[in-house]
Amino acid sequence: MGFEEDIYEIEAWVSNIIIIIASFIFLSKFIALKGKNYGLYMILILNVSDLTFPLTNIIQLFVDNPTVETILSSMGPAIYRFSLYWSTAIALFVYLVVQGERLFNPKIFVIWAMVVCTLFSLFYSLL
Repeated sequence: MGFEEDIYEIEAWVSNIIIIIASFIFLSKFIALKGKNYGLYMILILNVSDLTFPLTNIIQLFVDNPTVETILSSMGPAIYRFSLYWSTAIALFVYLVVQGERLFNPKIFVIWAMVVCTLFSLFYSLL
């Protein structure tokens, strides 16, 4: 392994650790909250989606099974796409809340956003 590969690997693991720590801090704060709204649930979904990246990397380190590694590797692009699409759904949700001119049902929005983001992510993974 060359110097550039070492730097890349170190950067990847530092990023993984930062994501894991930040995600668990958010999860602990989320669990402690008394009142939760749909916006917080949308952030929770993004948090869990983002947390899957470093967790699958860690699982691949400790599991020496080619089938498991293949499954986890194939899920990566779909999870990444879901995270991107879900970020867009959050932006749209916040826009609708801030704009305030258009009445919408947040529960229905979250359900539809989940369906659309999941379908788009699955479709992408089939390509």
